[in-house]
Amino acid sequence: MDRRKRKTQAAITQALLSQLQKSDFPTITVSQLCELADINRGTFYLNYLDKFDLLERVIQTEIDTLITYCQTSEETSQPLTATFAYLTEHKNRFSLLLKADTQDVFSSYLVRYLLKSELANASSSQTEAIFIANGVVGVLKNFLLNPKSNGKELIELEVFIAKFKKV
Repeated sequence: MDRRKRKTQAAITQALLSQLQKSDFPTITVSQLCELADINRGTFYLNYLDKFDLLERVIQTEIDTLITYCQTSEETSQPLTATFAYLTEHKNRFSLLLKADTQDVFSSYLVRYLLKSELANASSSQTEAIFIANGVVGVLKNFLLNPKSNGKELIELEVFIAKFKKV
């Protein structure tokens, strides 16, 4: 992808995140995003099908960035620790995206990843792996969407996963 396209997509993404801080996703229009990103509608539609496609791709990019961070972090022996640290640091951004995610892209994308990870390999059955993956995503969503959350559930989840891997 060339530099101009990357810069345009970054501007559109930033416009989306900026608008999500001010209003709910259903009320955001492509015109508003174009105005904030200082592009015309045609440029927007060269990059995305619609605002839902934009949101889905931003969520996928954020999760991919999280995964890359965890794989390259100094905490590679403790990927959950790296995951929780990253999510805590970027909680506002993930919260905005989760609140806007009416299609549940976050959950399905992350569950698919977890089912391919070592967590799934530690499970004794496919059903157990599905249960654990969905449980992890549920706890993460609760942490990200609950403004009063202090991260205690992340520590409890890490302890639970550690026990599960020993069994």
